[in-house]
Amino acid sequence: MSEYGNDTYMMLTRGSQSGLYAVGFGIRAVVQLAQFLMRLHKEGILSGGEVEKYEKFVKATKGDFDIYNLPLANEPSREEQLSEIRSRLDVMGIRYHILPDVSENENSMQICIYKEDLQKFSQFHDAYIRDALSGGEKQVDDLRNFTGGRTSIISLPDASISDMKNAMETLRVDYAVLPDLNLKDGETQYVISNASLTSMKEAYRLYREGMLQRGVSLSDIKVISTKQYQDTGKLTPDEYMENASEKCKEAAAKYDGAEISEKEEDLFGDENEIRSSKCSACMDFHNDPDYEKLSVDDATLVHNDRDGLPEKLEEQFPDKFFCRIPGTFGDHEQILELPKSQVFKVESADRARYVAFVNKYDTPRVLTADGKPKEIYATGESLVENFGKEKEKVYPEGKKPKKQAKDSFHNFDEREYDWDAIERQLLSRGRTGSTPNVPDVPKAGMVK
Repeated sequence: MSEYGNDTYMMLTRGSQSGLYAVGFGIRAVVQLAQFLMRLHKEGILSGGEVEKYEKFVKATKGDFDIYNLPLANEPSREEQLSEIRSRLDVMGIRYHILPDVSENENSMQICIYKEDLQKFSQFHDAYIRDALSGGEKQVDDLRNFTGGRTSIISLPDASISDMKNAMETLRVDYAVLPDLNLKDGETQYVISNASLTSMKEAYRLYREGMLQRGVSLSDIKVISTKQYQDTGKLTPDEYMENASEKCKEAAAKYDGAEISEKEEDLFGDENEIRSSKCSACMDFHNDPDYEKLSVDDATLVHNDRDGLPEKLEEQFPDKFFCRIPGTFGDHEQILELPKSQVFKVESADRARYVAFVNKYDTPRVLTADGKPKEIYATGESLVENFGKEKEKVYPEGKKPKKQAKDSFHNFDEREYDWDAIERQLLSRGRTGSTPNVPDVPKAGMVK
């Protein structure tokens, strides 16, 4: 098992609360593709370097990429064509990763493109397709030259191709066949002159009606943009794996139902399950200077008889963790929302407890008593600070605890006072609405 897998998952899940890591396919899909490549490596089909390169690309792009299928010509060799593609992408400054060839189709390759570079990739793609055209009655460049660039792309069902080619010949429609970027969608694309578009649509309409009378139903002709044509070659991680050869699928399937190691559990565990604070992921957060640690008492802040809001919210959003912010009650209650990947169970605690991590510099997601989000704390750091200030204000006058060592406030194994006792007392009194002795909303760190 690659050492990079856990880092990849941690990098992705860590940013999901702040929105910094906008994973196009979702964390699960990106990680499952990593697992698929790892399994092929364990079976000797792929080298370890292939797995490592993919995971490095995921880290560099924060998982925000698209996968495209590109056609290859019969000649020159695959290696020569890939070398030329890499050279052109590098010159254009496009960030990419070429996925391992796991399919049985030698005339295509799959490439991951960082979403910030998609505009440049579209320019590359347009030029690449023109260069890669293997035939048709005219090359695309010739057709554009003859029409002054006034062309359109049409998409026709594969079942109509033979008849429609004859129709184009009869109507003297200038056209060029575009490479089929998706062999499974049942359609082929052509570039035709705009002057021929109306007659082409009418010819296809009559043809389609005739086929319908014979009991054959065909989809309508489509006029698509260059970007839409490019996107016919877009793949999801699942589609990339589904297109793999039977040999690769069988090799990966050997691990279905296999016992999951501790590292794999960190990487592929149920996203809706809260992991143990003893796992390596928790230690990664603990050592990350960008994150602050909170301790959350289950009985007072998550599950209790008098405050069902956190539980109700979790039922609606099972991949999220919700807890009441200490010192807020009733109509002025504030609920902190975090991805469950940033929350861990403290197994050694005498009471059910969690340790949670918030990014210091991002605005934490806080919900009010009506369940609506509101920007109350400017940063995660100000949220942590107000936890402390709120508790100090609640503490009975004259009985303030001794000053604690730095960072011990949220380390409850070393705490000098059980702050949650205050929360339990307030809850036992059945407080609702405003709390005169407890400030409702912290002043510092508020977003106005």
